Amino acid sequence: MLGFEVVTGRFACYAPPFTNPNWLNRFNFMEPAGDRWWAVWGGVYFLQAIKHVPGMNLIKPKWNERLVGKLIPATPKLNREISQCTKTESE
Repeated sequence: MLGFEVVTGRFACYAPPFTNPNWLNRFNFMEPAGDRWWAVWGGVYFLQAIKHVPGMNLIKPKWNERLVGKLIPATPKLNREISQCTKTESE
């Protein structure tokens, strides 16, 4: 999906989410044995993927130097300001 190739994935965090440290210590045995005995019952799933994007060549336009000096901004506000400035300069 979206051009990704899945490389690997794995589960982690097999111990129940206790807040009490005594209970966490009691269920600490689940972490090392989780990959073997509870492989799909982990609390977190890590996924590693690579996006494949085809290469491209950018085609840049050849600007005419005479045209570059005559270009004006595309925004209406700046067009009004520039046109007013050119009118006052020509008068």
